[in-house]
Amino acid sequence: MKRKESVLCFFCGNVQVSDHPYFKKFDPNTKRGFGVEFSIPVDDIDEYWQDVSRQIDLKHVMQPLRLQPWGIKDFRIEDPFGYYFRVNEPTDILSELLLGEKVY
Repeated sequence: MKRKESVLCFFCGNVQVSDHPYFKKFDPNTKRGFGVEFSIPVDDIDEYWQDVSRQIDLKHVMQPLRLQPWGIKDFRIEDPFGYYFRVNEPTDILSELLLGEKVY
C-alpha cells in the first residue's frame, strides 16, 4: 500500500515468515492480519474514498465511507492477507483521551 511517500509492506505466507522465531509458533493458515487494525488518517477522505473504491475489488471493502456516531468519517478495507485498515479523517486522539477535548 502506498500513499505519497509512505509505503506499508507486508511479507505474508512465505518461507521466511514461517521460519521466523516468533511467527513459526503459529499455524501457517492463520489469517495474517488477525487482531491488527491500522488507522490511516487522510486529509480529504471523500476524495480518497472515491479513488480507493474505483481501484480495489469491493469484496475487500469491509465498510464503505460513513460518518461514525463519534463524528469522524472513515471507511474500512481488508487486504488479501487479512490486514484490516481503517482510513479516517485526521483527529487529535491524544487531546481527546488526555484532556477530554474533541479536536477535529
